[in-house]
Amino acid sequence: MNARPFSLALAPAQHLASHLGSALALCTLLGAGTGAQALTFTIGGGGDPRDVDFSQTFDLAADRTAAAETYIVARGTPKGIKRVAIGSFCVGAVYGKSAAGNSSGGTLSFSKSVVGGFPGGLPASEFLESAEIMREYLETRLKAAGIEVVPQERLAEIPAYQKFAESLVTEPQDDGEDLKMGKGSSARQLTWVFSPGKRPFIKDCRRGSYASTMAMVRLITDKDMAGINVMSVAVTMDFALAQAAGGFFSGAKADLKYGQHLSPGVTNNTMTLFGEGGGTLWLKQAIVPAKNPFTEGGKGEIKRKGEYDYLKGTSTTTTTQNSTIDADHELWISNANAHMKALVDMYVAALASTK
Repeated sequence: MNARPFSLALAPAQHLASHLGSALALCTLLGAGTGAQALTFTIGGGGDPRDVDFSQTFDLAADRTAAAETYIVARGTPKGIKRVAIGSFCVGAVYGKSAAGNSSGGTLSFSKSVVGGFPGGLPASEFLESAEIMREYLETRLKAAGIEVVPQERLAEIPAYQKFAESLVTEPQDDGEDLKMGKGSSARQLTWVFSPGKRPFIKDCRRGSYASTMAMVRLITDKDMAGINVMSVAVTMDFALAQAAGGFFSGAKADLKYGQHLSPGVTNNTMTLFGEGGGTLWLKQAIVPAKNPFTEGGKGEIKRKGEYDYLKGTSTTTTTQNSTIDADHELWISNANAHMKALVDMYVAALASTK
């Protein structure tokens, strides 16, 4: 994982210089890497996530238990969870994305690429509040389901957790990753990863290394952690879908399709419980809001409260043409609040069904 600390204390210009580089810098960074009813969950890996389809929007009025059967799968179904401690809770906001396609045939070669940032700049302060609301809501819903939540203050007093916490981080991280694409194509994205309230979290929380997993194993096997499942939660909110194609005599294609969504996949949106009866729940299908805050082909208008210049991308996506994006940041935050809560409801419904 390509992650590095991201200090909230930097001035906006410094943020752009140190993390986007020059947005020409964005191009450089993005191009750097080539009442619970019984539920039925897929046991094992759960397969691959479903392709993101912006026409499949999430119904906020739908029963969460029923929705969980469509959206949530398990890798080792958690069972009998009665007492948990939230050992790591991280939230990521994707703010930059690129895609490229390459094709060749005979003596000819073709290529097409596209790069774009979050239109108008990521509303970071508001999203920090959304993440805090989500964490508090998670604790509330767990308790309502009859699952005890060990307070962070109590957890911090346990020597084994203190040792575990030495490997954690509190500052936001800037995470660059290559995306899985088809033959002759590539894509990359940049994600701002943090924990609400600057609580300690696993640095590689969205993917999990061997070292962090073993550190968690040492924690849960300590005598002071008996009867407690340690929970690690990772959340990823995205703003666009990278599309690219290429290959021998197949033409080169690259595009960014703008649409807010909670990304599917075990490395994007996941809840893992370590300890006896533990397992992993993850998002199989993207949670897509019914109202998209982004409008392609607009005038580049940005609707927001106040002014900010944080993790600012360009509102123009460039290939051989320019595509200008309108963005409603107030709607983006409203969507984030509602749909991150919905994700929590589905996770808890899944846990309650196997309790």
